[in-house]
Amino acid sequence: MTYYKMIQQELISIIIPVYNIEGYLPKCLETISAQTYRNLEIILVDDGSTDGCGSICEEFVKNDNRASVIHQRNQGLWAARNSGLKVAKADYIMFVDGDDYLHIDAVRIMYQSLNQNDYCDMAFCDYIETTQLSDNCNIKAINSRLSILSKDLLIKSLLFPPKKQPDVYIYMWNKLFRKDVIKDLLFNNFSRSEDFDFNIRAFVKIKNAVWIHQPLYYYVQRPSSLIHQADSLYNHYQCRLKILMNNLRTMPDKRYKGLLLKKLYRQMVMMKGIALKFDSEVLFYQQCNECINITKKAYLLNYYISFIEKCVMLLLLYCPNLARLLMKVTHNY
Repeated sequence: MTYYKMIQQELISIIIPVYNIEGYLPKCLETISAQTYRNLEIILVDDGSTDGCGSICEEFVKNDNRASVIHQRNQGLWAARNSGLKVAKADYIMFVDGDDYLHIDAVRIMYQSLNQNDYCDMAFCDYIETTQLSDNCNIKAINSRLSILSKDLLIKSLLFPPKKQPDVYIYMWNKLFRKDVIKDLLFNNFSRSEDFDFNIRAFVKIKNAVWIHQPLYYYVQRPSSLIHQADSLYNHYQCRLKILMNNLRTMPDKRYKGLLLKKLYRQMVMMKGIALKFDSEVLFYQQCNECINITKKAYLLNYYISFIEKCVMLLLLYCPNLARLLMKVTHNY
């Protein structure tokens, strides 16, 4: 029996949240149905769509016996993903947003890369940002360069993505997980950055991960998506602070607590630096000050953060005009 035939025996669950994307969903489903890795459980979660998505899902299920659909009232992306997780039967889990699409070999390459490195618990790939639904994702995939990342490097790269590298760590949709790693996890109810929150909790459970240096996922940029809404930046920072605070309370490892504290204080400096852009400047400051009051002692005592960084971050937090000036100089404002 060939290796290729052997890998067909293992089931992979693909969870696809769907909400009011009738112009994009057919392309997504077309590329999933055509995957060269065939043994799939395709779970569509229609999160209360008011356009034609419900009918598109039903038609797809009729034509592909690997697919099923859950129709539920609108609750949000986090709830749709949780509904899929609760019914997924496979030992491997992948998430695909319904307005994006896959390279035809994406699942096969991610699965092979993961199982050729059986000491890894997750595979993830590069992606392409596109505004088109006509990109040629059916060409044969070339052999990819792989990198193995330890848990420590994975968590550090999630919190502090290396410059001049694609931000492949934060998203859910470019990853294939062994289900054993995430079986006890669900998405929390955040209006933004739920991927960031889930991955912090998932990466702590991972031994190693394999990075496929090849774009296998097509990330479609559309004007009506969450990240392009007018309140996105304000909500982004609010949610990030809540996520970091929540994970600080539950993080058992002192090293990772140090990284979370470092991220929290840098995030607050950024937040105070941009506060003048918003009418809710007072709320920005209030939220930051509440976080400082709760975490300041732990921050100062954490020996994984340098003394110099602690001094600089606290100076910038208590002198937001200085933080604003620094952001202008570094072109982050």
